[in-house]
Amino acid sequence: MVGRVGRSGMRSFSYRVMLPVILAVGITGVTVAGFALWATARSDERALQRETRLAEQVIARAMEALFGHQDYYSAWDEAIVALAETDADWIDDNMASELYDAGAFDRIYVLDHSGMPLYAMHGGGRTAPERFDADRAAIAPMVERLKSIDASGALAAHQAGNAETVPHVTDPVIVDGRPAYVGVSAIVPETDDGELRLAPGDESFLVTARFLDGALSGQFSEEFFIEAPQFSVAAPADAARARLPLVTQAGETVGWFSWNPDRPGALILSETLPAMLAALAIVGAVLVYLLRSLLRTTSALEAGRAEAEFRANHDPLTGLANRAHFNQQLEEALSVTGSGGTGVALLALDLDRFKQV
Repeated sequence: MVGRVGRSGMRSFSYRVMLPVILAVGITGVTVAGFALWATARSDERALQRETRLAEQVIARAMEALFGHQDYYSAWDEAIVALAETDADWIDDNMASELYDAGAFDRIYVLDHSGMPLYAMHGGGRTAPERFDADRAAIAPMVERLKSIDASGALAAHQAGNAETVPHVTDPVIVDGRPAYVGVSAIVPETDDGELRLAPGDESFLVTARFLDGALSGQFSEEFFIEAPQFSVAAPADAARARLPLVTQAGETVGWFSWNPDRPGALILSETLPAMLAALAIVGAVLVYLLRSLLRTTSALEAGRAEAEFRANHDPLTGLANRAHFNQQLEEALSVTGSGGTGVALLALDLDRFKQV
């Protein structure tokens, strides 16, 4: 009797107490875990947005700074005279060398009005003008674009003092298989000397190129703490790397800047996860201990109640049902009898000398 009551009590305890507690703990755990993952993802997403805006601004400002150097050396009366005399030595000693010192350009070319090279410098050293032919396919379209701009009035506007910068075009371009900043500017007089004034089609061109995967990558790493910055022609194969397309003014993607994004949310989660799991294990152990204690207490109470009920309805000496139990059973049998003919049979048996037995 007690064993059956104990098993019944355990089943009742499981349904009434343990199951709701386990469900509550499970739902709470899933909710907390979901919130932690959501907060981690949001934090990482905001960090990526900040880094992307930073990369855009740094690249844009770097290109502006490079053109600022080029613009300074593109407006020069002596350069107009040197070009008229085809004085490549003057260009090397003055324009190209000083421009390299200012902007550390990897390529510097001076082209005549027809786009033919008059001077070339690679990596800070003078070289044969014919080496421009290797870069012509990338640069010639920009020269033709600038010629159209000059012809439409930009050259005249600058010589009239109505423009702050010399006529120019700038874009990211693939040079020698590498993403590069390329600037093409018209070489114009810095004064309004009528003898030096140029008509559209007579201007020479200053071309500069600087590879983006050189000093600019180091600047991202050293100054802005961008991890593993890289400029490439193709999009990075690693899906985990953040990326920013290098887009020309015409909207064409010519290269990519990629880096390992900062993930503060994932970092915090990875550092706190062991402590969270340990705390969860401790909470689970305490909960199991409390449930086991509650189960033992409940089982003891159920067993005590069943024992008291048994003693109240049975003779303590023989264990047979007593008069109270008989009356209870009789009342229950009479309560289910109806008016449809159902009856109750009662057998009374008198045993002589029962107490002696």
